[in-house]
Amino acid sequence: VLVAAPAGTDAQTLNATATAAARKEGVEVSDDFTTLFGVWPQFFDKTGKNNATTLFYNPSSDPVSGALSAFRADLVAWSSVAGSTFRYAFGGLTTRTPTIGDGFNDVAFVRASGNCDFGCVLGTTTSLFNIKTGVLLEADIKLYVYSGMPSMWSTNPSVPGTFDIGTVLLHELGHLAGLGHNTDPASLMYGHLGFNEVTQLGAAENSALAFLYHPQPTSLASTSTPSDKHNFNLIAALDSPAPGGGTYVDHFELGSRGVNKNGDVVFAADVDNPGSEVLFETSKGGVTRLLSPGQIVSGLAIGDHTISYSTIDDVGGVAVVWTTYPGDYRDGPYGIDSAVLRKTANGAFQAVVVPRVTSAPGGGWFYGAVDAALSQAGDVAFLGLVDSPFGIRAGVFVAQANGSIVAVARPGDPAPGGGLFKEGWNDEGISIASQGGYVAFKALTTNAVGKKGIFLSDPKAGQLVRIAAIGDAAIGGGKILDVTAPEVNSKGDVLFGAVTSLKFGYLPQRDLYLYSGGTLKAVARRGDVLPDSRIFQSAVSGQWSLTDGGDFAVEARAPSSQSSSRSGYYATWNGKLEYIVRDYDTILNAGVLRLTDTVSMGGHGDVVFSAANLFTRTESLIRASRKVYGQ
Repeated sequence: VLVAAPAGTDAQTLNATATAAARKEGVEVSDDFTTLFGVWPQFFDKTGKNNATTLFYNPSSDPVSGALSAFRADLVAWSSVAGSTFRYAFGGLTTRTPTIGDGFNDVAFVRASGNCDFGCVLGTTTSLFNIKTGVLLEADIKLYVYSGMPSMWSTNPSVPGTFDIGTVLLHELGHLAGLGHNTDPASLMYGHLGFNEVTQLGAAENSALAFLYHPQPTSLASTSTPSDKHNFNLIAALDSPAPGGGTYVDHFELGSRGVNKNGDVVFAADVDNPGSEVLFETSKGGVTRLLSPGQIVSGLAIGDHTISYSTIDDVGGVAVVWTTYPGDYRDGPYGIDSAVLRKTANGAFQAVVVPRVTSAPGGGWFYGAVDAALSQAGDVAFLGLVDSPFGIRAGVFVAQANGSIVAVARPGDPAPGGGLFKEGWNDEGISIASQGGYVAFKALTTNAVGKKGIFLSDPKAGQLVRIAAIGDAAIGGGKILDVTAPEVNSKGDVLFGAVTSLKFGYLPQRDLYLYSGGTLKAVARRGDVLPDSRIFQSAVSGQWSLTDGGDFAVEARAPSSQSSSRSGYYATWNGKLEYIVRDYDTILNAGVLRLTDTVSMGGHGDVVFSAANLFTRTESLIRASRKVYGQ
C-alpha cells in the first residue's frame, strides 16, 4: 500500500487509516519502510552471474578488534533476506580511503575531531548514481572515530557508553542497498542510535529489500493516475531488435517536431555501438529504418551521428542535419562538414545543403549546418555555417522546396532592436511553421543589451520581429536571464522558454512564454498549479512543442517531498492543460518509470516521450494518444 500525503496533512494518520482499510479487505500490509529510489543494476540484467554488490574494507583505523568480523557478519545478514535476490560480496581488504569516483565500494573508519557528548554523526553512506534512471554506480561507507571520545566503539554491547559497530554498519549497509530512514524507533533504519543499543534486521527491512530486489520485480503503485484520455503505445525499447538489423543500445533522440498529426514519429537511436546513430520512422504501427551511417545520399557518405533532431511533416516528409565523410567535424565549429538532408513522403533523401559545395546567399558557401526544421510545403529552415565578419558562424536560412535558398538573418545583418546578428544559437534554436512561412529562431547579437534574443521572420509583415531578449522585463517582475528553444506555428505564435531565476537550488527557473498577436504572455510560471495538483517549478530546457491549433506539450519539474524535484509531461487539448504521465507512474505494465527528457506533440494531440523503467533500467520510447495504435 503506497500512501500519498498531501501538504498540510498528517502522514502517520493517513498511513494508519489506509493500512486499517487494506487489512479490513484482507490485504496483507508490510511494516513501514522507505526507499531512496536507487538500486544496483546487476540484479536486473537477467544474467544471474553477477548478482552481488562487492565491498572492500580498510582495517587501518579500526577502533577495536573484531570490527572486520562484525562487518562480514552484516554482509551475510543482508544477503540472507528471504524473497530478495540482493547479495553483498566481500571483495577483500584495501588501503584505499573511501572516495566517490574511484570505481570501488569501500568501507572504513575515519578520524574526526570533537566528541559525541551532545550527539554526533556515527556513519555516512555516499552514493553515486544516474540522476535520470536511478542506477547506483558506486557507494562508500565511513564510520567516524572522534578524537575527544576514542573509546566510543565496541563489538560488545555491554561495554558502557559505547556504540555497537555491528548495528551501525548494518544500518549503513541498508542505505547502500537503497533503503531510506524509517520513522519507527525500533527499526534498524531509524535515523538515531543510543549508547549500547543493538538492532537487527526486522520485518520492515526485509520487506524493503524484497520490494527493491524481487525475483520478479513488482510495479510500484502510482501516487497519481495517468490521463485516462490517452492510450499508451510502446514504439521502441533499448536492448530490443532494431528494424533492419542490430539492437537499440543507447538513448532515443526525438525533437519537438518529431511526431505529426497522424501519429507518425521520426527518431534517432544508436544501434549496436553507442555513437553510431540510425534514423527511424513509424508508420501504420510499424517502425522502419530511414538512414544509417555510411549510406550514400546525393553522392555523400553520411557519418555516424546526427547534428540536429529530425522533423517530420504531416504527410511524412523528413528533414535532418547529419555529419558526412570525409569531414573535419571533430576539429571545427559544431556542425562543420554536416549536410542538410530532406526527403518527401514517398521519395528518397536528398542533400539540400552539401558542405563546402552549396552556395550561400550573400556570398561564399555553406561549411555545414547545426539545426533544421521542416514545413508542410517542404521548405527547410536551417542554421547554416558561413563566412562572416565574426568568422565561421551560423546564419538563418530557408531551403525552399523549389530548390532555391534564401537568407533570413545572415551574420553581420542588422538586427531588430539594435546591433548586428552575430550567429544563430543552437539549442533547438530554429523553427519553421507548417504553413505561412513563419520562421522563429534564437540568435546572438552585438547589441550591448539583450545579446541573446528570440526573433520571428514574419512574411506577411515582410520584416523581422524581436520578441524577447536577455535583460527584458520578465512577466511578474525581475529580468529575463536567458531565452531558449522557440517553436512557431502557422498563426505566427511563438512558444519559448524564459529563465527568470537561478536561485532555486542548482536548477534555473524556466517559465514558458507565448508570443501571439503581438502580445507576450506566460502560459506556465513557477507557482502555477498543474492538473495533478503539483506546483509548477520549471520547464525542462527545450522540452516543449507547439501545434497549429495553439496547444502545447511541456516537460515540467515540480517540487517533491522525496527529492528536489520530479518531472512530468503535460499538454493542452483545446486549450485545457492535462496531465499525461510523470516520474514513478506505472504504464504499459512496465513497472515504475523515470522520465528521460524527450517530448514531442503532434497536431492531433499525440505526445511522444521516453522513460526508463526504474527496476529493469530499460529505456523506452512511448506514445500517448487519443487513438489506438498497433503494437
